[in-house]
Amino acid sequence: MQKKRKTTAFTLVELMVAMAILGIVGVALTSFMIFSTQSMFWSIRKSMVTSDFRKFTSQITQDALNSSSVFLYDSFDQNDIDPGGRRFDGLSGDCIVLVKTTPLPNINSPRFYERIIVYSRDNNSDRSVFRRERIFENPNIPETLTTPVETVINDERGNFGAPRLMMEQTTGHSNNQFFYNVNDTTFMIHGELTHGRNIEEINNTYNLTISTRG
Repeated sequence: MQKKRKTTAFTLVELMVAMAILGIVGVALTSFMIFSTQSMFWSIRKSMVTSDFRKFTSQITQDALNSSSVFLYDSFDQNDIDPGGRRFDGLSGDCIVLVKTTPLPNINSPRFYERIIVYSRDNNSDRSVFRRERIFENPNIPETLTTPVETVINDERGNFGAPRLMMEQTTGHSNNQFFYNVNDTTFMIHGELTHGRNIEEINNTYNLTISTRG
């Protein structure tokens, strides 16, 4: 007479326990993967912020060192680029103008405009910073003492090179503006550079003082 073969099976309780353990492990793995992905994107955006600001400050510092004077205005709008619109010591603005002059034909001659560089924040939602440049290869503009720089800028608007994007998504921290005038030869960048949107935003705030050669 043959003996009945015993069969084994999981009980309902054992199955429920196993499923609960697998569920906990799955949630833990998913949370770890989400956290790792978020950390990776945060690091990438943080690196982008640092890289963008490093390039920007390197460029504007070099431009300032090759300039003799700096002027600050509320914006690059033609109505703001006016002698009466200059933002003097202790005031803020969103448009920096760096000016280089040269004496022609010799060192004791009247000075002529050689180059004008403009850094300005636009008025869109990101408040991006752009750079514009006008180089006078054969200076024939009247000397700086007789022609205000504002007149030259407005007369030459069509001859500035195409605006070059320098930084995106900026926030001004000096009365909501990005630049601060220390004196006739020195200014500060006082603002925040952002990458991303809403909860994914990565912010870096900077306070950097830059001087022209005077």
